[in-house]
Amino acid sequence: PWWAHPCRPEAWQRILVYQGGGLGDLLRMFPVLEVLREARPSAHISLLAELAAPFETLFPVPDLVDAVVRMDLAGTESTPWGKLRLAFRLRRQGFDAVINGNRGAGMLENALFCAAVGGQDRIGFTAAGAGFPFTLSVPFATDRPIATQNLDLLRAAGLQVASRRVRVRVASEDREWARSFLGWRGGALIAVHPFAHREGRFRAWPLEHYAALTTALSSWEGVRILLLGGSADRYILRSLKNARP
Repeated sequence: PWWAHPCRPEAWQRILVYQGGGLGDLLRMFPVLEVLREARPSAHISLLAELAAPFETLFPVPDLVDAVVRMDLAGTESTPWGKLRLAFRLRRQGFDAVINGNRGAGMLENALFCAAVGGQDRIGFTAAGAGFPFTLSVPFATDRPIATQNLDLLRAAGLQVASRRVRVRVASEDREWARSFLGWRGGALIAVHPFAHREGRFRAWPLEHYAALTTALSSWEGVRILLLGGSADRYILRSLKNARP
């Protein structure tokens, strides 16, 4: 489109990073925030998230972002008009760059939201042409790690990005609690999370595959298996334990 143009990251003074979804989606955006903080240390960085639960304590460094804006999907911002009002409120902040890490279902809607927020540079993923509202769009691949592709958004904008892992900060008292809770005795502890709550029938293995996996892992000497899930998953976890030979 005619509005597409090369980015000028050296001019970014106010940056909005928009990442929807749950905690896993946000964690995979942490490396992007780290690169932005290192490349533009004096810039004001805002993070727009859909997760209501506090997650800021997991930031690898305390000053990773300057502001966290939560999208209230359970309230006034659950409708298209509510999201549009939020976009115009954000527009008044005058962002130089808007970086959208969302992909999959709703890709076009999120791209249009970013267009309403404005910004000289708007960067995000595209698939089947859904990223046309961005000034710079990066094709999303289904066979590459998402955290790596998130960094591709910054590479496409012209920033120097070295490969890096997702880092989180866990308080020492939380580590001690986990050791006590697990009765830590050393050896290998392997965590298995068999769930995908959004479109799980497409994105998660069948339960019997996880049963075979945990059975194989538990046969290794000194290995303990930790099954992860939420309160609503307890009955499935019990089924998984019972499904193991």
